[in-house]
Amino acid sequence: MVFHNYERFFFDDKINSKEYKNIIVYDARASVEYLKWLRENHPYSRIILFFDNPISNTEVNIKLLNRNICECWSFDFKDCEKYKMNYNSEFYFNEFKCEKKKIKYDVMFLGLDKGRYKKLIDLENFFKKNGFSFYLHIVPDSKLFSSKKRHYRARVSYPKLLELVSESKVVLDIIQDNQTGLTLRNMEAIFNNKKQITDNKFIRRYNFYSENNVFILGEDDISKINEFINSDPINYPQDVVNYYTFDEWIKRFDL
Repeated sequence: MVFHNYERFFFDDKINSKEYKNIIVYDARASVEYLKWLRENHPYSRIILFFDNPISNTEVNIKLLNRNICECWSFDFKDCEKYKMNYNSEFYFNEFKCEKKKIKYDVMFLGLDKGRYKKLIDLENFFKKNGFSFYLHIVPDSKLFSSKKRHYRARVSYPKLLELVSESKVVLDIIQDNQTGLTLRNMEAIFNNKKQITDNKFIRRYNFYSENNVFILGEDDISKINEFINSDPINYPQDVVNYYTFDEWIKRFDL
């Protein structure tokens, strides 16, 4: 099996140096043309296209994709229903669990803009107005836009991000437009036993949901957010944590 990263401006012939039984391609590194090329060069391989972005925010035009070329899977319930794809969750690694550190922040968010800038700034104002310490770190989607907005900050290493998760009570999860699937922030919260505040209204459909650990913006009573942030999380069940490991994710493809 191989996980192949498609370079946007050229096809990498290294993948043709041997035959693979299974090939999993991420939507962020793919195109319809690339998938056709991959099928031509690997006629007997099982090719799986995995969307970990909403269809509306990806460069792969699924309406132009011949389903005989590859299988289509997605992390997003609504996209699976709309485009008749197979569902698989996001995944995470136990090795990424962070060391416990002294709490510095009530709430934290670190991630790419992806159209969430204004909503994140509004939430920053809300948390600060209500006396919560909030760590906000918005990274521009591209270096071309790195100086376009006042609150943009530079990328950080993943160990640094995990340090910030460890120093926070709650992980803030703000999804992209048209998204119902989980994000890396959900995984970081689950594996590190942190509470989550999210605007994902579909979060109740997931096996880790509990009202003690997850606060849904726009649905839950905002007057109770202080109580939510300041109460201790309930441990996520181990079988639920295991469900989101890479090993279990791979099994769900039935490779």
